[in-house]
Amino acid sequence: MNLIAATFTAQLGLLIAGQTASTVTTALCTALAAILHYVWLASFSWTSCLALGLSRTLGNPTGKQRQLQSKMQTAKLNALYGWGGPGLIVAACLIVHFAGHQNRDVLVYGGESACWIQPKEANLVVFGVPVILSLLANVGMFAKSVLGLRASKKATRRLNAHVSFIQRARLELTIYVKVSLLMGFSWSWALIGAFTRIDAFWFVFIIFNSFQGAYVFIAFVCNARVLRMLQMRLGLPGRSNQSQAAYHTTRATRMMQVTSASNKNISSTTQ
Repeated sequence: MNLIAATFTAQLGLLIAGQTASTVTTALCTALAAILHYVWLASFSWTSCLALGLSRTLGNPTGKQRQLQSKMQTAKLNALYGWGGPGLIVAACLIVHFAGHQNRDVLVYGGESACWIQPKEANLVVFGVPVILSLLANVGMFAKSVLGLRASKKATRRLNAHVSFIQRARLELTIYVKVSLLMGFSWSWALIGAFTRIDAFWFVFIIFNSFQGAYVFIAFVCNARVLRMLQMRLGLPGRSNQSQAAYHTTRATRMMQVTSASNKNISSTTQ
């Protein structure tokens, strides 16, 4: 839920800032730029929290997880990092903004063309660097998760001997795509476009980034599991008991044990 809230606010604020930069007052533009800076950093911070949780769960092929903290302690630490870390960065930037208002070459929130961080060198330091570090950390934790998934697949191969190679590959690919998009890897296209100055990379980034919210909805809300839960809650007619039993039996034989565990972890981390 924290990741969704931060990403939604960041996307909405970006649309508002792009349309109102030339019409709002300087103070309002400054406030909007600072808020945008905060929520975008928070969005990446929460992707790192997601990556860390997945690497701890999926990156352990033995399945023996050390419970170092309770769920409540983990949630507090995630909130401290996800919301508090970006707050410290933005607070420092606001101090520089107001203390050095006579020197516009250092750092300033706002601008004539967009309510954002000016100049571009400051934007690279206080936004680009944290984003790059977050993505690099996510890549490392993603790699650990993939290795754990592969090891778990080998351990459960006998239990899923009747599942075809294509089905297993499809399930694994689905997990990898879900995880990679949630970890903000679509921003790598923006970084490549910024350094190479090739517009094609920016178009790819805009397409992937614009549909991130729709992807989260389709992947984790608009699916058969949620539909069945909604039918049960509303008392709507669904599958018969016999067909449900057959469905779950078939599902159990087709799904690998690691697949259900990973999907459950992804859903719980985004909440």
